[in-house]
Amino acid sequence: MSICGSVNTFNKPPENPEVKSGSLCLIQQCGGITRKAHVFVRVYRSSFEHYAVICKDQKFSAQSGYMSLKNCTVCKCEDKDNQLRVTLNNFEGNGLIFECRTNWKYKTG
Repeated sequence: MSICGSVNTFNKPPENPEVKSGSLCLIQQCGGITRKAHVFVRVYRSSFEHYAVICKDQKFSAQSGYMSLKNCTVCKCEDKDNQLRVTLNNFEGNGLIFECRTNWKYKTG
């Protein structure tokens, strides 16, 4: 009995799970006060979903946060070109606003 040389890729882990990483500002609004916190965001992919790890610096710590991006919507904020909003797909519309250091440049046409 011979077995063909096919490879099962379903159980194979991704070669490089980190997709993107970089420094952003997390914008927090509470009671009319806006605060900016500098964070480092790493986006990873697994076999089933994409997720983000948010921490204060480039090191993982006990204060790191985890966010599943599987059911999220990411869009550019209308009022500022250098901000993006990550919204959870739930009834409340909760989300996070991130700001990058330089303006986003889009090519049209």
